[in-house]
Amino acid sequence: MQLYPTRTAAHLGIAGVAVVGVGLVAREPAIVGWGGAILVALALARAVTLVSVARIRAAGFEMLWSGPRRLVRSARGGTVEIEAEVRNRDTLAARFVRLRAVASSQLEVTIEPDRGEVTASGRLKVKVVVRTPRIGQHGLHGLALEVHGAPGLFEVPLTFANPYGIEVLPRPFLAYLMQPRGGRSHLVAPSGRPGRVRGEGDDLRELREHQPGDPFRKIAWKASARRGTLLVREFEREERDVVWLVLDAAVELWAGPLGRAPLDLAIDEASTIATRHLGRGDRVGLILLTTGVKTCLPPDQGPAHRLVRDPLV
Repeated sequence: MQLYPTRTAAHLGIAGVAVVGVGLVAREPAIVGWGGAILVALALARAVTLVSVARIRAAGFEMLWSGPRRLVRSARGGTVEIEAEVRNRDTLAARFVRLRAVASSQLEVTIEPDRGEVTASGRLKVKVVVRTPRIGQHGLHGLALEVHGAPGLFEVPLTFANPYGIEVLPRPFLAYLMQPRGGRSHLVAPSGRPGRVRGEGDDLRELREHQPGDPFRKIAWKASARRGTLLVREFEREERDVVWLVLDAAVELWAGPLGRAPLDLAIDEASTIATRHLGRGDRVGLILLTTGVKTCLPPDQGPAHRLVRDPLV
């Protein structure tokens, strides 16, 4: 367990050493004794702090996240609010002077309240606000607080390891994934440019006369009765494009303000293009380049394709 002196303790220590020095120079035992008493008092305060904090830890000083979830998704540039609870199972109150998050450097975290007191056998609700300026899989590893032991001259950092995952996605992709899905699936071509062609689709193209080999399920019986001849329904489907996105992910492009670096903006642009084509039913593939081809994601379509592990996240 590491202890750090407060500013008051540091000033008292300097004063005690200075008084002892003055007493030695002046050859005055009373002055030396006075300065020595200050230093002895600081040593006793340090020992008392060690005992009191050790007691708190042994009694069960802990931190828990509220709710069952341990992973949350957010859009780049968004804000996530998480509630936590600090519990003190000791019979004495614990006063802390600083509460901070142990988190990824790619996150901006603020905590309310960042100082205060956890009452004896009590709980303290804490709100953790996380800004997500950069995409990726980040971790909020836990909280750390600095406890003041009696008589308040020393601080002891206590860290609670309780991981919480935050997956930050490009804004266009998150909006796309949040759209409701359902209804009949549409048959699409594996390749080709957009266009309307005959095939097993859902859109009626025309009614035409029955020809040998046409299945009976395509016969339009009501229209046939009105025309006096067998008519069949001809459907059409829409062909789709195959779109390749090539993104330069060189590490130099991360340089710049967090969330506004060239690669941050390039990822948003690539995500916008991919989302637009996925929404049309196109097959979208991705190639990431660094010094060479780092990742090649084969073309596919639909929300399931987006859920394939993104190499940038």
